[in-house]
Amino acid sequence: KRPAHFIYPNENAVKGSTTLFNALLRRCTQRDKIPICRITLRRQSAPNIVALFPQLECKPLDKAGGFHVIYLPFKENVRYPSIKEAEAVDIEPNALELASNIVEKLSFNFDTKDFPNPVLQTHWRFIEGLATGVDPEPFDESQTQPNYENIEEKAGYDMYQLNDMLD
Repeated sequence: KRPAHFIYPNENAVKGSTTLFNALLRRCTQRDKIPICRITLRRQSAPNIVALFPQLECKPLDKAGGFHVIYLPFKENVRYPSIKEAEAVDIEPNALELASNIVEKLSFNFDTKDFPNPVLQTHWRFIEGLATGVDPEPFDESQTQPNYENIEEKAGYDMYQLNDMLD
């Protein structure tokens, strides 16, 4: 149920990580293997079993590549839903190209420091309120919402055109 992550080396944090990481990445790709690992994200969190799915290059981020960290369920969490076969849908090449252009126009370099974590902000405001005796102000969640005006400016026409094509 957890979303996947994408990991790549950070030479600033651990010297030599890029060399080791790239060797593992290339070897997994050459052998067509997916490592199964145990991951603990924080000291106090429970370990999880994950699959590391290799990706040689990551063009939007201009990085050498990395692994998609896919969380695997434990036995008691596996469900077997009945899935009916979906019909194959033919997509026009123009629509596919237009969708690709929209994704390209709306892509940006993501950095977690650019977006405040509402849960953490609320937590710190609550602690501050306890320390000062003042009721904390609620967190302004507009900081975490998409910038619709910017999206409309960059790709609005293409999005409407794609919507018309897919109707």
